[in-house]
Amino acid sequence: MWGMKHVLLLGAFALASASFATFDLVYVADEGTDTIHRFDGGSGVYLGAFTGPFSNPRGIAIDQTNSRMFVTADNGIFIIDLWSGTLMNAEAQSGQGATVYAPGQYLFAVNGSSNYLGGGLDGSSGWFTGASLPGAIALRKGVDYQNNVLFTASAAAGVQRYSLGSFFGAATLLSTQALTTPGTLGQTAVGTGYALTADGSTNKLHFTFASGGGTDFVSPYSTLSTLVGVDFAHNDVFYAAGRNATNTSGLLIQSSTRFTGTALRTYGSGILQNPTAVATITAPEPASMIGLGLGALLLRRRRRA
Repeated sequence: MWGMKHVLLLGAFALASASFATFDLVYVADEGTDTIHRFDGGSGVYLGAFTGPFSNPRGIAIDQTNSRMFVTADNGIFIIDLWSGTLMNAEAQSGQGATVYAPGQYLFAVNGSSNYLGGGLDGSSGWFTGASLPGAIALRKGVDYQNNVLFTASAAAGVQRYSLGSFFGAATLLSTQALTTPGTLGQTAVGTGYALTADGSTNKLHFTFASGGGTDFVSPYSTLSTLVGVDFAHNDVFYAAGRNATNTSGLLIQSSTRFTGTALRTYGSGILQNPTAVATITAPEPASMIGLGLGALLLRRRRRA
């Protein structure tokens, strides 16, 4: 059994780590295992998984303000505790893609529909029909948001940029960015001034300006046979996920926005099976790190049992 000594030592370690180190905590949705996997982005250490009630999870979004994660899957939309994985709310509406509009407010692409978004509210039951999109585009797994701008990806239209009047408001098309020979598009991640869109069937990343316009820069990744999920982290780093080059396992790669087409590090071989989306947190607060460290240690203890 865990005694107070173990908890105090763990707390001291977590507080010291959070005070002197900055790192990325990476979450990967995996429809092959019906789980959300966690990795330390700096070391690649596997921190366990949230199993939950998910069936084919398609999208994840992190609301760090409320310590929540929003998950879309074939069997519903779910709000879980970011650190423990405890299920907080579930609704019977399948979805693709996920993004945080504001703390406690989440948007997702509605399966089977081509022109509207669904929404979920932390602490409330039910889901609602959110903003109607002005164009009949095919919303994919990639939905991301920053500075009142909504990015959606579709092979036919490229990356389309929308503004939302409010969480319940109408959407206005601002610009469309054509892509170079797009295939099956996956997640779109928004950085400072630019965006990345994963392309699963052609195994490449599309680089476009977040404000629209400009030339699509394509970066292939030989370490992957498919590339479906991508998210930005700190220090000019991003994480992408898909299947490995031999298509025998899932794989998470750490790379740089210098777009060299090479991976700085690779993680998750033999753990990931069929990733669908990626979400990252940089430098969690000390209290949250205590909870995360305890979860990881308990996981290792169960494995030794």
